[in-house]
Amino acid sequence: MLKNFLLSFLFGLSGLLGVSLLSGCGTIETLTPKMGGVILKKASKEMETESNWDFFREGALANLKMIEGLLYLNPGEKRLLSTLVKGYTSYGLLVQETLMLESSARSSTPSGAQGEVGAGCTSESYHKQQAIAAYGKALNYAFSYLKSVGLTYDDLLSSSRTDVNDAKDVKDGKGVKNVKNVLEQNLDFEDLQDVDAIFFMAQAWGGLINLEKNNPKLLADLSLVKWLTDWVCGHYPNYFHGGCDLFYGVYESSRPPLLGGNPQKGEEFFKRAIANNPGNLFAEVLFIQYYYVPMEDKDGYLKLRPELQQKINRFYQNMEWSSTNIKIGKVVKEGDDEHLNLLNATAGKRWQSILTLEKDNKIF
Repeated sequence: MLKNFLLSFLFGLSGLLGVSLLSGCGTIETLTPKMGGVILKKASKEMETESNWDFFREGALANLKMIEGLLYLNPGEKRLLSTLVKGYTSYGLLVQETLMLESSARSSTPSGAQGEVGAGCTSESYHKQQAIAAYGKALNYAFSYLKSVGLTYDDLLSSSRTDVNDAKDVKDGKGVKNVKNVLEQNLDFEDLQDVDAIFFMAQAWGGLINLEKNNPKLLADLSLVKWLTDWVCGHYPNYFHGGCDLFYGVYESSRPPLLGGNPQKGEEFFKRAIANNPGNLFAEVLFIQYYYVPMEDKDGYLKLRPELQQKINRFYQNMEWSSTNIKIGKVVKEGDDEHLNLLNATAGKRWQSILTLEKDNKIF
C-alpha cells in the first residue's frame, strides 16, 4: 500500500563524496557527521522533482546501497536511518509495485501471456517479492531508528493493546501506556526527521501487510500501523501531499466490512486527498486501484478517466525539452509544484498499465 507516501534519496551526495576523496580534503568518516544531515535534507527534496521514472528506477538502489555504506561507518546515525526508511519504502511503492502492475498488464495480453512464462525478473511474482524485500528493509531500519530513541517493537505492541481512551490505565507512574503516548514521550512531532521515520515506517508496514494478506501475524499488526499513522496525521493532516487521506482511503477500502472496513468512508478519504492536492496525480491513480476497481465502480472510473488522461498528458508535455523550456525535469508552469514530479511520473507509468488492462477487459 500506501501507501502511501515518500521520497528521499541521496543522489547528490555521491558526487560530493567523490570530490572530497579525490581532492584529499577529508574522508567519509569526517564528512558525514558534519555535513550528512544538511545534505540529506536538501537532496531528498530535490529527488522529489525527478520527472523521469526510469531515471529514478535505475538510480535508486545504487544510491540506497551507498547510504547503507555510510551507515556502516556511522552505526545508529538517525539521519541516515530515517533516509533509508523513506528510501526503501519509496522504492517498494513507486518502483516494484508499479512494475507489478505493469507485469500484470503485460500478461493480460495474448502476446504477453507467453512472455510471462519463465520471465524471471520481469514476472509479477518477482516484483512482488522485491517489493516485500524493500518494505522489510525499510522496517528493519525503522526499528533501528526507534531503538536509537529507546523504543522497541514490544513497546509498541504492548501499548497498542491498551485502550487508547482509558486515561486510568497507568503503568509505572508514566501515564497512559498507548501508542500515542509512547510516541509522544520518545519522539518530537516538531522534528520532521522523527515524523518522516514514523510515517514511512507505517507505509512500509502497511504495504507489507497488503502484499501478504494470508499472513495472520502481519494482519494482527494492522491496527498498530494505523495508530502510527494517526500520530503523524494528528499533527500534520495533509502530510506529504495528501498521504494521510490516501493511507486511510486504502485502509478502509481494502478491508471487507466483516473485518471492519468501510469502502464508503474510504471513498471520502480519497476524494478529500484529491480535492486538497489537485496536482497529485498519484492520488487519483490510487483511487482507481484501491476503490473503483475493487468496488467494480465502472461509472465512477469512466467519469474520472478523461480528466486524468488530460492531466497526465499535460504533465508529460511540461516535461518535454524545448529551447524555451531549458529547466529539464522540472514543472515550469506557474502554480504547479515540482515536488510532485516523481509521484506524477509514477502515476503516468501506472496509468499506462491500467489502460492496457482496461483494453483487455481485465478491470471490470
